[in-house]
Amino acid sequence: MRCPGKRRNASSNHVHELTAPCSSCTSELALLALTGPISECLQLTSLLPVISGSGSVIPSLNSYLSSICSSSTPRCSSSALQYANGNLTNSCSSDLSGGGNDATEIEALQQLLMHYDNVYDAGCAKNSTENQYCLTSTLYQVQNSTGQQITTSFLTSLLAGSGDGLSQIEQTFSSGRLCTGCVKTIYEQAVDANSSIANSAIAKDLSNTCGSSFIDCMFSIHPARCGSG
Repeated sequence: MRCPGKRRNASSNHVHELTAPCSSCTSELALLALTGPISECLQLTSLLPVISGSGSVIPSLNSYLSSICSSSTPRCSSSALQYANGNLTNSCSSDLSGGGNDATEIEALQQLLMHYDNVYDAGCAKNSTENQYCLTSTLYQVQNSTGQQITTSFLTSLLAGSGDGLSQIEQTFSSGRLCTGCVKTIYEQAVDANSSIANSAIAKDLSNTCGSSFIDCMFSIHPARCGSG
């Protein structure tokens, strides 16, 4: 069976390269993107430029958040997320073990499926003064401070609580520019998705730079309680 080399983004009339290998994994990715409830609630055609793009993903991530956070986009059910993640894991195990860009894209989608509620709450929160998405405005701060582009692998490692994601953010703390309500919201959701982050260097840096009370909100139930400024 021959796999197509390109897929059209139905929402923007753009054609994106399909970098996933020619396998059952490709078929599963196509099914997720084009059919069923996951396609609609995750807006997967809008997500493709984020997980497959090169260089900084912040502009395409901002466009994706506009789609997934829209009032017309339904929330994903836990059963649909679990079903999709199970199928993806079964179909893409060999592609994941192969490493490289293909594995990075699949891992990014898996992280989204596993931590959808956290990503949604952190991603859809907005800065109260500028009405910008907290996630992308904070990532721009990190990118500008470190001089390193925010890539797909950065976002994946950030959710996993390891690798370049945390090390890049740590470099930004000394300036105090991350002591914001937006960062409180993102931090809370990150800890909820991966509790080990609460004991990481990033948590210590937050406490040392912004004050111990800064991270108290991580135990709140709704991100609005952490502020959004």
